[in-house]
Amino acid sequence: MNSENTITCTHETTSYLLLIAQKFAELLSDSEKNDTITELRFKALRDLLAQLNSLQARSFHATLLCGIAEKKGNMVLNAKSKTEMQSIMHPKAPYFNGQAFQSGPHLTPEEELICWSEAFLRAPLNSAGYERFKQLFQEVLPEEAAELWGEAG
Repeated sequence: MNSENTITCTHETTSYLLLIAQKFAELLSDSEKNDTITELRFKALRDLLAQLNSLQARSFHATLLCGIAEKKGNMVLNAKSKTEMQSIMHPKAPYFNGQAFQSGPHLTPEEELICWSEAFLRAPLNSAGYERFKQLFQEVLPEEAAELWGEAG
């Protein structure tokens, strides 16, 4: 799909629903037409939409929803196998490498920020967890981070 037809995610004005609709349209216009992969992609986009609806019902920020829709939607459309699709739709949790938390290639920063936010609601984060939360918050929501911490990066 050329860039003229791509929806720009300005987050405040763009709904994740438009972004997902665009991904469905791209899937339907795909010239590859491998029925097995197309079916996997279609199911994954449906599942992604359900996840986003659930997050929206829990009042998560529109920036997070649009970021997930855009990034995860692109991963789904580019997946080449069932194994890769499973990894995209069920990414591994972030891991501690001895110095800091890191995440794998299929966990978007927006998804990870939601995970840290939910963990923070259950219990205080240790220093490494807090630093990862702050890093992701600054990356995904820089204006809000500047208000909270007085810095953008």
